[in-house]
This record gives sequence, structure tokens and C-alpha cells, in this order.
Amino acid sequence: GHFRDARFELRSNAAGKFLRQYDWTWKKNPFVGTRELNGLKILIMLASNWDNKDARDSGSNTGILQRGAGPDRQWLYLVTDWGGSMGKWGNFFSREKWDCDGFREHTSDFVKKVEDGTVRFGFSGKHDDDFKERIRPSDARWLMRYLGRVSDAQLRAALVASGASKHELTCFTRSLRSRINQLRSAAKVQSTGRQT
Repeated sequence: GHFRDARFELRSNAAGKFLRQYDWTWKKNPFVGTRELNGLKILIMLASNWDNKDARDSGSNTGILQRGAGPDRQWLYLVTDWGGSMGKWGNFFSREKWDCDGFREHTSDFVKKVEDGTVRFGFSGKHDDDFKERIRPSDARWLMRYLGRVSDAQLRAALVASGASKHELTCFTRSLRSRINQLRSAAKVQSTGRQT
């Protein structure tokens, strides 16, 4: 069959069990300060996912999944909702989702500058300062090892799979490439403040 504007959630014991009584916040979790968590934050900002609620908020978009049992047990820390993505960030009245013109409008402000060993982002979401602070150029360098390999053809394929129109396909691809290039430039800044 065909679906339009649908949302899906995998519900399978094989995938694991959501621990509804546990949650995590951007400020309080076992990964604070790591390149992996900071890389996730960059990806959320790259996609303009302004709905970055955590356990401090009702309707949190973070969760923990337990997979396996005994000594092989794993806990997966998840961002469970990316629906506020690919549009305008901002305050309650100005943010949008899946709005290419708004996404493009904010692209030039994606990476504002690198200052005092920190990448400064223009992003504005449900959580701002505690979310986007303390992201280092080295975190961007680590993420670019993976993100830097994504081609425009792969971006377009993902957008087509997401239902992008021809206009959106061109608009989003150009904006995403510009944001990736801004991040690439930020990643080149060393702790001395100079680009390599």
C-alpha cells in the first residue's frame, strides 16, 4: 500500500524494551562532553530539529531502550522524535517543520563562528544554551569523518524517500551541503583559533 504523512514506531521484543521509568537530559547523561553526544547535537541542529525536548519537559523526546539480558544487556540512549526537523528553528511562533524556504533562510546562520575553542551555532530550539554549548572543533572534526563522506546524490535519495518535491529536493540539498561545508570549515579550526 501507500502512506502519506505517516509516523512509524518499531514495537518488537527483539528490538528491546523501552524503560518508561527512566529518561535522560542533555545536561545529565553518561555521555556529557563526549564527541559522540556532541556529534548527535550537531546532527540535530543540522536538521533544524527544534523539538529537542528531554526529561525536563513533558512529552520528552529522549528515552532509554534496554536490549538483551544478563551480562549481554545493553542500554541504548535514544532521541525518539525527529518530527520538528527540516524547517525554521526559533521561538514558539516562528518555528516550522518541513519548510525548505525557512530551512534555507537559517542556513547562513548555521555555524556563526568558532570562538574560544567552541563552535557557536545559530540554532534555537526548546533547549538552547545547555544544548549547543561546549561543542568543540574537534567534535566537528570527528563527525565530519562520517558526515563529510555523504554525497549530494545520497542527500537527494534521502529527500526523495522522505517525499520531497522537485523544488524541495534542490532547496534542501543545497542548504544541507552549505551547512556541511560550514561545519567542515569549523572543524579545521585548531585550539589556537587558526584554520588548518
